[in-house]
Amino acid sequence: SAMRGIGSSHVDPYSALAGAAGAFVSMMVTWLKDGKPDVAMTGNGLLAGLVGVTAGCGVVEPIGAVIIGAIAGTLVVFAVSFFDKIRIDDPVGAVPVHMLCGVFGTVAVGLFASGDYGLPTPEGADNSAPITGLFYGGGAGQLIAQVIGSLTCLVVVGGIAFAMMKALRLLPGSWNLRLSRDEE
Repeated sequence: SAMRGIGSSHVDPYSALAGAAGAFVSMMVTWLKDGKPDVAMTGNGLLAGLVGVTAGCGVVEPIGAVIIGAIAGTLVVFAVSFFDKIRIDDPVGAVPVHMLCGVFGTVAVGLFASGDYGLPTPEGADNSAPITGLFYGGGAGQLIAQVIGSLTCLVVVGGIAFAMMKALRLLPGSWNLRLSRDEE
C-alpha cells in the first residue's frame, strides 16, 4: 500500500522476520561452531536481526529483511568471539549487536532497498523518489551514501566517546572507569 514505509503509522512486520532470522541463524551458527546451541547467543542474534533491519525496515521487502537478519545473526556470533579473543570487556555482546550490526544494517539499505518506497514525510512515504538498492537495480549511489553516513557516524560518535572517556579518567578521586580488583 502507499502508506507502508518510513513514516507510516504501524509497526513494520518485516522487522519481526529479521529478528526471527537473526535468532535462528545465530543459534545454528553457534551450534555448528561450538557443538551446542546457546540461549544467550540466540538472544543476541534476535537483537542483531532487529538492529540490522532498523535502518531499512520501511524500504526492504520480506526476503531482504530475512537476509539482513540472517547476516546480522551470523556477524554477531563471530564478533562476540572476536571481542572476547582481543579481551574487550563486553559481557553481553552490546558492541557487536549495536555497533557492528547497526552499521551493517545501515549499509544494507544500499543493497536491499526495493525501490517501492520513498522518504518519510508527515503525511507518509513520499514515493515520488523511491529508495533503490544495488540488488534492485538502483546502482551504487545509495550504497555509497549509506557507507559515507555510517563512516561519518562512527568517526563523530567514536571521537566524542573517546574524548568523554579520557575526560572521565582525568577527574580526581579514587574511582575510575574500571574498578580495582578489591572493589569488584
